[in-house]
Amino acid sequence: MGLSQHDVSFRDRKSNGFCFLFEPVRSKLTNRSIFCIHCAKMLSIFKSIPTHMDYKGQKLAEQIFQGIILISAVIGFVYGLIIEQFGWTVYIVLAGFAVSCVLTLPPWPMYRKSPLSWQPVVPETSGESSQKPQESLKKKKHK
Repeated sequence: MGLSQHDVSFRDRKSNGFCFLFEPVRSKLTNRSIFCIHCAKMLSIFKSIPTHMDYKGQKLAEQIFQGIILISAVIGFVYGLIIEQFGWTVYIVLAGFAVSCVLTLPPWPMYRKSPLSWQPVVPETSGESSQKPQESLKKKKHK
């Protein structure tokens, strides 16, 4: 059974570490192939996913993670002790770990309920005040 023309051209394409199946997009700066249009669309989808979590959400995620691990460890230990199989203890703890990862690693909306309120940007009045006040005090002390 021989290879078709598509298989040969697919195998002969050089890889830049990105997608083989689609035509590459040229970078305006270096005129090199960076990635395909399909990959660019996928990257734009990933950029729309929120990745932040506030401090209260981090605390809640940590408490949920520790609680699930503790409960699964106790259940696994008791179940393994009753049936006298240590393997089941490990399986139950690993299942608890997987559940806790699914519940705590992604930044679910319940972890973003208390966002920080940032102070407004204060515009600079003159060009000389670009240094921090601490830096200007240090220079005066050394003179």
